[in-house]
Amino acid sequence: MAPPKDLTTLISLTQTTQTLLTHFQSSLTPTKTPQNTTPTSTPTTTDDAIPNPLAIIHASTTLLKSHTTTLSLLLLTPPLTPSALIAKIGDVTSGSLTSMVAAATYAPSAGARDSLGNVMRVELRAQVRRIVGAWGDVLALVLIMAEARKGIAAGKDKGPSESEKEKVLASTGLVWEVCDQVLALCAGGVVDLVPPPISLTMS
Repeated sequence: MAPPKDLTTLISLTQTTQTLLTHFQSSLTPTKTPQNTTPTSTPTTTDDAIPNPLAIIHASTTLLKSHTTTLSLLLLTPPLTPSALIAKIGDVTSGSLTSMVAAATYAPSAGARDSLGNVMRVELRAQVRRIVGAWGDVLALVLIMAEARKGIAAGKDKGPSESEKEKVLASTGLVWEVCDQVLALCAGGVVDLVPPPISLTMS
């Protein structure tokens, strides 16, 4: 029996999105910039395009966490609804995740005001890269569950197995954890990255 059209579309979209996430991971990978050269950013944006990268990352991370919660509920609630999952994956990849990565990989041009600084920018890229990886785990689970239902007739899906439920909860929890770390970083700023000076007292 051929899989339903929506299920086939979901599988195809998931695979395409995995390729996109690989590109995101690559763009967020730290690179060594030779001395006396000007670093360049992955997205081709102007300084006016991202006036406050930290605010964009904070908003995008909050939205991504919400989308992931909804997506996990869709995975846990029978029957699997491909159309709803397709819409939610689209919301993440074309919205919150893309905005987050663009802001994290953004770097001001030479001589422009730098609102983040190198230390903060490097840390943000590392943390956003973790989010992309964690969300990739959720996406991989969507693909596994969709492929497992290709041979199930309409109306016969009894819902996720106990193993699938555990994996959905675990992968969702990981996304929440890394999102919370990014939100804390956005709130604390670079101050939280720099250890306090050692106080020397005379005895």
